[in-house]
Amino acid sequence: MVIRTKGKKEKEKVFTGEYPRFIKAEEALLASLILHPENFYQISDKITKEDFFLKKHEIIYDAICKLTNENRQIDLVAIADLVKDHVSYEELSTIIQNIPDIINIEQYAKVIKDKSILRKLIDASNSALVDCLKQEKEPSEILEEIDKQIYEIYIGSAKEDFIPLSTIVNKNLKNLEALRDEKRYVSGISTGFDKLDELTCGFQPSDFIIIAGRPSTGKTSFALSISLNMAAKGRAVGFLSLEMSKEQLGLRLLCANANLDLQKVRSGYLGSEDYAKLAISAQELEKYKIYIDDSTPTFINEIRAKCRRLQKNFGLDILFLDYIQLIQTHDQYENRNLQLGAISATLKSIAKEFNIPVVALSQLSRNPERKRGKDAKPTMADLRESGNLEQDADLVIILYRNNELDQNNLAEVIIEKQRNGPRGSFNLVFIKSLTLFMEPAGQEFP
Repeated sequence: MVIRTKGKKEKEKVFTGEYPRFIKAEEALLASLILHPENFYQISDKITKEDFFLKKHEIIYDAICKLTNENRQIDLVAIADLVKDHVSYEELSTIIQNIPDIINIEQYAKVIKDKSILRKLIDASNSALVDCLKQEKEPSEILEEIDKQIYEIYIGSAKEDFIPLSTIVNKNLKNLEALRDEKRYVSGISTGFDKLDELTCGFQPSDFIIIAGRPSTGKTSFALSISLNMAAKGRAVGFLSLEMSKEQLGLRLLCANANLDLQKVRSGYLGSEDYAKLAISAQELEKYKIYIDDSTPTFINEIRAKCRRLQKNFGLDILFLDYIQLIQTHDQYENRNLQLGAISATLKSIAKEFNIPVVALSQLSRNPERKRGKDAKPTMADLRESGNLEQDADLVIILYRNNELDQNNLAEVIIEKQRNGPRGSFNLVFIKSLTLFMEPAGQEFP
């Protein structure tokens, strides 16, 4: 048996029940539009022609849309002319005769949309069930496909209408009043670094942020340092690591929080005082809401599902990804730049959907370094070799170190792009033995 879907090739079927539909609502909506075409814009952004169950109703609604878009008169004769190859004049007349006494076109549209969503969910579930029974695909691939389908259904049903400027401005004022009352300048999530917060006002919800640097400049250490600072303030941090294992990251955090030399701890040459520091550090970290996922390979569509589960089970205020070039896609692209462009666009949409900052670490090519010299500072141009990262990112932070900076335990943090704020740069202390970034003043190094 097969499911016959409009405009799509036949699919194998497991579901054998009746699809949800409400034919009377479809007829009532079409009749309302034919007799009262001025109502079209009340529902035109709420449903599409594919939301109708009957094919003839889909064709009629499509004809009404075409007439409206062409600024032509909507009446029975004009519609009949457009649909004559599929729907008879008598069928159109019958639909008009069935118009209810009380017209509630928005309610008709809601019912039609709800039934359409249920049918799409049945198709998505059926597709997953068929794949499960066939056992030809990896379970992870089936999970990714159904998550992608359900997300597409969700996006199609969760469209937001225009919001009055007065509503937006009032919300802005309330946020600014809260900042004033609390006497703080950070409107987003504090990074724990004063100069970075001063320039950015914190990492902002819905922003896509890039932390870029050449290999071995401390990108992971910087991200972990920010994660520790945020978690210390009660924030829920998701850390998706595609390069290092969760055990390696856990050890880094444990040592950094205890102010112990990572290499010394790894070697096992520790005294009783060091073990005591580690125990105290572990107790502190148990209270921190840092959640690490090191599963590989990671496909871009899986990240949204991971965020959804993390937000539901533990909460999620910010997501770090280390690093973006290791994210994969099932779709094939002509080149790696196009693939990275699709990945960055998806990460930006995840930031908006969950209303959290999404921070992706990115490698910078060494090719510009060879052209301009070993100590040449990286620029935005170096990032342009990585797909659409530069265009999609709201904030681009570049880490830079050279021999002179290293001799002083410093790293330069460059705000290369900020969509809603200034550019700038400043130095942070980078303690290699702790793999930790700190403020420059008043720090003692082991």
